[in-house]
Amino acid sequence: MASDEIMFERKITEKLIDWKKTDDGTSALLIEGARRIGKTTIADEFGKRFYKSHIIINFSTDPGVVRLFEENQDNLDGFFDAVSVYYSIPLYKRDSLIVFDEVQFFPKAREKIKSLVRDHRYDYIETGSLVSLRQNVNGILIPSEEKSLEMHPMDFEEFCWALGNRTTVPFLRRRLKSLEPLGSLLTTINRQVRTYMVVGGMPQSVSEYVKTKSFLPCEGKKRQILGLYRNDIAKFAQGYVARARAVFDSIPAMLSHHDKKVVFSSLGENVDRSDQFEDTLFWLSESKMARLVYRLESLDALVGFNFDSSRVKCYMADTGLLLSMAVGEDDFLKNPLYKSIVLGKLSSNEGMMMENLACQMLSVNHRSMYFYEKTFPNRTRYEVDFVCPKGAKFDLYEIKSGRSNKAASLRYVSSVYKRQIDERYILCNSDIKVDDGIVYLPLAFAAVL
Repeated sequence: MASDEIMFERKITEKLIDWKKTDDGTSALLIEGARRIGKTTIADEFGKRFYKSHIIINFSTDPGVVRLFEENQDNLDGFFDAVSVYYSIPLYKRDSLIVFDEVQFFPKAREKIKSLVRDHRYDYIETGSLVSLRQNVNGILIPSEEKSLEMHPMDFEEFCWALGNRTTVPFLRRRLKSLEPLGSLLTTINRQVRTYMVVGGMPQSVSEYVKTKSFLPCEGKKRQILGLYRNDIAKFAQGYVARARAVFDSIPAMLSHHDKKVVFSSLGENVDRSDQFEDTLFWLSESKMARLVYRLESLDALVGFNFDSSRVKCYMADTGLLLSMAVGEDDFLKNPLYKSIVLGKLSSNEGMMMENLACQMLSVNHRSMYFYEKTFPNRTRYEVDFVCPKGAKFDLYEIKSGRSNKAASLRYVSSVYKRQIDERYILCNSDIKVDDGIVYLPLAFAAVL
């Protein structure tokens, strides 16, 4: 963590504590997530708080440490001595943590986890992104002792905590139960959501906003991160760099289109099939830079046999980064989209931002997300933005940037799949209300659904 970066409270810490207590060294924990979301910082802070000593082995910044593994492949005592001397940090039996940071740069370290966990002297955390790419698992055996935990950018509640606000999200949880209108508090809560939309959940951007209460330094940090992501595409997207860049750079344009789906024919000459971009989409999903949402063909069959891989929407994992991509190199303070969000004056493009933010907020609590679409010969079209499995049923979500009360798609899907639907929500900018079983909620409630 940079010396001027603030250490934020993150929910994943509780999961790390639970892992330490429950597994007691019988497994290693792999923290997966996009670059710059705070994986290394959280592992470092966890080591400081809960162990007598800890060592961060960063394979991206210190490739020389690879020799320690190669020279001590079958000698754990020698390996531990070498690591301890190399970093000038003593190791204590059952009270030290060793972190394999950015493990995708040296995948063979993952294979060593089996013998390290069996030895049981110390605890082990791995951090990384793109860990499932073919080139990062080729020739290695992933140990069963490795448990995986996905980490996201800071969610809305963590963002509120960073600003010293511990009341908004608990209040939203209470109002979700009672469904009482927010009244005059609606303006305050919508303003908080818009700030989160602009700043985003990348810790470096949030840190700048906490220190300055200005969007300008946040913008600089976000553009640095986007540059890092584009460099990762060039470094890791082997064989399809051009296509990966085309999809990544086209995300704002695709989301600003009325149906928001990936249009493959717009991404290159003579390209009109999704299978030509299969590796690219997998890469973006594995990088955690983007979230893919596929179309469900119906709601009356098992999801695994029922989604259409050729119809997909591609959302940015962090809406603050999406806004910076959409604005480009323009003076962001003069950009109409920026101004409409900050000032709360709706524009036609804000729907893109609201839908992306809804995806980001909902994905924290919903591992699986899809969309539903049905078009009839007379061109009547029904679409539900997000369909989230909930046990044997589904919750439906529509995102509206305006104040329209229309809910034709929700009503249609509910009439066709009565037994499969549990709750129906419209996330919007207006206050709480219930109309014919459809619950209208301000967008902030996506954090607690």
